[in-house]
Amino acid sequence: MSDAVSDMSPENILKTGLALSVGVVVVTLGINAAPYAMKGAAGMVKHGASLFLETLRLPFRFAGFLKDVKEDVA
Repeated sequence: MSDAVSDMSPENILKTGLALSVGVVVVTLGINAAPYAMKGAAGMVKHGASLFLETLRLPFRFAGFLKDVKEDVA
């Protein structure tokens, strides 16, 4: 074990420390964001049908918008 530690260069030590630090930050953010993600997923399931239907309406709404712009220009 001591041979492995003594063979590490300063660059390797810095890279390992950076990787561990990033890992700790990512895990901490994931743990703190999990309740909000679950709440958002539940809301998506609850309102999924209306979201799907609104998505289907988008081309028609865009066509109406273009019609209004065309009338305003003319």
